[in-house]
Formats: sequence, structure tokens, C-alpha cells
Amino acid sequence: MPLDLLPPLAYAPAEWANITRGDALLRHLLAEGKSWEISSHSDWLERSASPTSRLPWVAQFWKRYIETRFRHVAQDANERWRVLAQMLWCFDEARRSEQLAPSSLDRVALARRLPVFGLAGIAPYTGDPSSRSAEVARAYTWIRSFRQIEPTARARVPIALYDTEEKCGFLATLTLELLPGGIGEVADHPCSAFDTELHDLFVDSIARAWRMASEATPEATLMDGRWHVRRGAPFTSASSRGLRLVDGASASGAAANGWCHVLRSQVPDAEIVVLAQVAADARSLEPVNHVGPKVEAIVREGVRPDGHPAFDTIVVIGDAARREAEDALGSNANRIRVVQLD
Repeated sequence: MPLDLLPPLAYAPAEWANITRGDALLRHLLAEGKSWEISSHSDWLERSASPTSRLPWVAQFWKRYIETRFRHVAQDANERWRVLAQMLWCFDEARRSEQLAPSSLDRVALARRLPVFGLAGIAPYTGDPSSRSAEVARAYTWIRSFRQIEPTARARVPIALYDTEEKCGFLATLTLELLPGGIGEVADHPCSAFDTELHDLFVDSIARAWRMASEATPEATLMDGRWHVRRGAPFTSASSRGLRLVDGASASGAAANGWCHVLRSQVPDAEIVVLAQVAADARSLEPVNHVGPKVEAIVREGVRPDGHPAFDTIVVIGDAARREAEDALGSNANRIRVVQLD
């Protein structure tokens, strides 16, 4: 659906004058979502949408608004547009499926129906549905999220990441949730889609962590996993802040440990930080890079408001990682132990 084929905007531009982020627009749209009239899925794809089809107009207007006024951040704006379009489509799908049971969402049919969200507009997907597993998993999870299905279990897992630009480690919180009535799918929560760019390596690694944990837990086939990552340790208010981007697989070991506990209705030890990643076959754990800077972040940021250390154990893979972690601990080795897994 090229931009020049779109009908005029249904809303006055003044209503959106201060909106420069997709999440702000989305909150406004969701607040008025029940008043929308979207007659059919084709409204997203045909040139002449019905007069009541306001949803695509707003999405495309937001794209125009951002690109016109914020050309210096065009790449970020384009990504936000893609996320917004996919999110609005999922919201509309959730609204259409309200009469269905939560477990009745057909993922196979969704893979064929989910369109392509590109800079030229929204178009039907004509390729092999099996080649877009992660994208379909995300749409499936977002649709279920917009149906307000409450998680049956949740865990907030501390993870240590590395900032390649600042050349230092930092702490973040990976929140893991279980959604009932599922099919064993896993994807990110839509709540952080606008403020955190998730690279494929990170997304794929969390999926491997889910697979590693769920293979040891037969009940996982009746659940879906949902997750999101935020800056700061679980005990700090900073964990409510998003991350600019997340890459790499180094959080997947902590995710696997967290998923194992949640799937067994257990609570993971909040004083343990796992520095490991799930292997490509999802059957074992492997060492991660930048162990030293990550351990330094655990020491530096892992202090509770009362001044007491939040963590007492760091888990690593292999002898080299253990030595690097112990060197980084220095004088803090008397209060934080390093546990090596082979």
C-alpha cells in the first residue's frame, strides 16, 4: 500500500502535534480502540479502504509525521513505524478473535495471514510461512497479550550485559512470564517494543533458552512464554527503563535457568547471576564474552538501597571464565563466590 495511494487522514494533525514516539501514539489508540470499525482484513491491503477504516490511516500518518520532522533519526523512525504497524495489526486481530477461546488461536493460519510490514506499506506475504517463525511467534504472542490473558507465573531474573559502545558491563532485568492455554510458543512482550531494539541473536537465544527448559518440562506444551528486558537490577527502580538495543546471546543461560524454575512453579534464586549462553542445539551451556566487565557491573550495580550486596553467586562456564571472574572480583571475592560449571 504505497503512501500516495492512502486516503486522507481521518484525524486532524493538531491532535498528534506532540506525538513523536510510537508508544505514545499506541497508548492513545488503545484507549480508543473499542470505537474503531475495521470491516475486514483486506482494509489493511486494498487501495480504497472503507471510510470507517481509520486504523491504517493513523499508522501511516505517524510514519509520515516522523519522517518529515525527524529525518536525522530516519532509521529509528522507520523501525518504529514497522513495529507500530505490526502492533496495530495484532491489536486488530486480538479484537476480532475476542469470541474465541484463548487456546483457539490458529498459529498455522496466522503464519499465512500475517502480512509484510515494509517501508512501502503493508502487503500480503507470498513466501514460505515456515521461514518466518520468529516473526509469527511475536505476532501470536502480541495478539494473546492484547487479549489481556493474565500470566500464571512470573520471574524477574538479573542478567549482566556488555555495552559495545561504552566498553563496559551493566545489569538488566529479564522478566519471564507464563501464559496459560498456549502451544509452547515464546516471544517478547509488546510493552517494550518501542524503547528497546532487539537484535535477532538475542531473540533467538531466548527462544533456545525456552526450548532447553521446556524440553525438560512436559507441561510447557500447554503454556506460552513471554518476556521483556529492562535496564537495571530487579531490585532497583531503574529496571523500569528500556534499553536502546540488546544483542548477543549472553543472557540466554540466565533465561534458561529462570524458565526452568517458572515452569516448575518455583522461584529462581534472586542472589545468583548466570554468565552463560545456551548452545545452538539448546542442549548445553557455553561460555560468554566480556566476563570481567560483567562481573565488575555485578559488583558496582548489585548493591541494594540499604547498602547490602544483592548477589552472592556468579555462575560461569569453564576454567577461563572462572579465572576472569575471580580477577574482576578482586577484594570482593570474600562476599561473592564464583561457581564453575564444566
